[in-house]
Amino acid sequence: MIWRVSDVDENERYRLHLCQSIEGRRFFRLVAIDSDLDKNPLDDTVFISESVPHALLKRRDLISISESVLLNSGQHFFVDAHGIWLADSEFQEMNSGVKFDKIEWVAGRAPIFSPR
Repeated sequence: MIWRVSDVDENERYRLHLCQSIEGRRFFRLVAIDSDLDKNPLDDTVFISESVPHALLKRRDLISISESVLLNSGQHFFVDAHGIWLADSEFQEMNSGVKFDKIEWVAGRAPIFSPR
C-alpha cells in the first residue's frame, strides 16, 4: 500500500523506508524525518532513503523517486512497473542474467513479484 496524498504535510520532511514482510512482500513506508519511527525503524525496514521532495511524494511516483533520490547509504534503488523496489545489487544481478534462484536478495529471500 502506498501513502495518501493527504498524508504529506508541507511542514514536514519525509523519507521512505523500503520494507519487506516475512512473506516477501516489498513496500514503502512514508516516515517523517526525525520522528520516533525514523529514529527507530521497524524490523521490516531494509533500507532508508534520503529526504524525498514533496512534489514527488504528492505524485506518488515511485519510479521518479527511485531515479532522483538515493538511499541514505548513497546507493541507488530501483522500482519495477508494479511498484516493487529492488536494491542496486539485485537489479544488476537480474540484468546480467544471474538465475533467479542464485540472486543474492538483500533481505534474505526473494520478493514477491506480480504474476506475468
